[in-house]
Amino acid sequence: MKKINILGIEYEIINIYEHIDGMNNAGFIDHDKTRMTIYHDALSKEHSKITLLHEIIHGIVDQQEIDFGDNDEELYIDPRLFPFIKIGEKVSLDELRKSMIDAEL
Repeated sequence: MKKINILGIEYEIINIYEHIDGMNNAGFIDHDKTRMTIYHDALSKEHSKITLLHEIIHGIVDQQEIDFGDNDEELYIDPRLFPFIKIGEKVSLDELRKSMIDAEL
C-alpha cells in the first residue's frame, strides 16, 4: 500500500486500474478517511501523475484551511494552470484564466 505525507497527515493512495461505469473523475481525495483514489483506466502515465499531483494539492488546501470563498476550488487547482503558476508569486484567478486563454487551453 502506497502512502504520502501531506503536511503531517498520512494519506493512503489507492490505485484502481479497472473501468468503473459512471466514473467521470480521474481521481479524488477523501479528507475524512485520509486517502486518495486514482483511476488509471484510459489515463496515460503522464495524466495519472498530474491527477495525483492535483489530489495532493487538494490535500494541502485542506490542511492549510484555505478558503476560496464563493469560487470553486477546482478552478484554482486545474492542472492546466500548473505551467503558469510561479512558486512564491501571487497571481489572481483572472490572470490565470487569461494565461489559459492566451495558450488556447
